[in-house]
Amino acid sequence: MSAFTPQDTDTSSTTADSTVAPTPEAVEQVLAESIRPALEADGGSIELVRVNGNDVHVRLTGACHGCPSAAFTLRLAVEARLQDAFSDDIRIVDET
Repeated sequence: MSAFTPQDTDTSSTTADSTVAPTPEAVEQVLAESIRPALEADGGSIELVRVNGNDVHVRLTGACHGCPSAAFTLRLAVEARLQDAFSDDIRIVDET
């Protein structure tokens, strides 16, 4: 099982703008377009649980659940991609 890394995502279509609020719909769109396909290629996935301000609560599923690289994936790939899309203040909360 390989770790999902930030270079696996295309950040060209969305850039950080501190005025953009991370709505659940917008977060789900980033997950669906940039994160989930790479995780699914390794037998896992990610679910959006809720968005509470700048805290984005997610749950890793499938092969990602319990994977030794899960923390790396959440911080260095998922959180970084969401920060690129919305704001550096975005924080991932693992609900796995």
